[in-house]
Amino acid sequence: MDRYLTVRETFGAKPMTHAKVRGERISRLARSGQLSQERGSFVSNRDQRLGQAAL
Repeated sequence: MDRYLTVRETFGAKPMTHAKVRGERISRLARSGQLSQERGSFVSNRDQRLGQAAL
């Protein structure tokens, strides 16, 4: 996660806003068990955003 956040803080013309703060918050939630793969916390909704869910 640290490498991902470093890239998000610095990459491109519009890096992620408050990447470090957001990453720290996500890390705390994951450590506390509030976010996890088992809970479905990281399910992508990309297909829905792109209008491909019905295909």
